[in-house]
Amino acid sequence: MNYLTEIRLFYEWLETHHLAPSSITLWHALMYTANRSGWAEQIAIPISILESRTQMTRSTIYRSREQLVDRGLIGVEVRGSSYSAVYKIFSLEETLLSQYVWQNVSQSETQSGAQIESHENPASRNGTRSGD
Repeated sequence: MNYLTEIRLFYEWLETHHLAPSSITLWHALMYTANRSGWAEQIAIPISILESRTQMTRSTIYRSREQLVDRGLIGVEVRGSSYSAVYKIFSLEETLLSQYVWQNVSQSETQSGAQIESHENPASRNGTRSGD
């Protein structure tokens, strides 16, 4: 993951999606922690670390975390009260790239289907039937 690219894409994503300010703060704390971990695929983060980095209460962190999960920005595995939750941060670059590729493939298939149909019956383009 590229830290600066993810931050840029996050703010572009925010232009069309709403997040509470506390969720934005938590996202930044999670990204910072992921960067410090060397971008481990999953990271266990004690709630005390998140409280310190965000200056938020546990209940606010839990609420913000749920919003980030609901928006598809992170995944969380809660392992009980005596263990740290395990976080997975989803790359916006990878997510947006796969959406872009999927959208282009779908558009190409739609256009190809239209072109095949018009090539099968060339007269359909000008409103006349073959043989007239």
